[in-house]
Amino acid sequence: MNICPCCRGQLLRQVNRGEIYWFCPFCRQKMPILTDLSTKKTIPATKLI
Repeated sequence: MNICPCCRGQLLRQVNRGEIYWFCPFCRQKMPILTDLSTKKTIPATKLI
């Protein structure tokens, strides 16, 4: 489960015109999918805090 770093709400995975991103329905903000460039793995939003 991915958590919003702003409000701690649950993020929803969204796809729009080929772009994949996380969306927080509480903040109504798009959150980019961050990747660790050294390992090419997705970093969960909970590790950003």
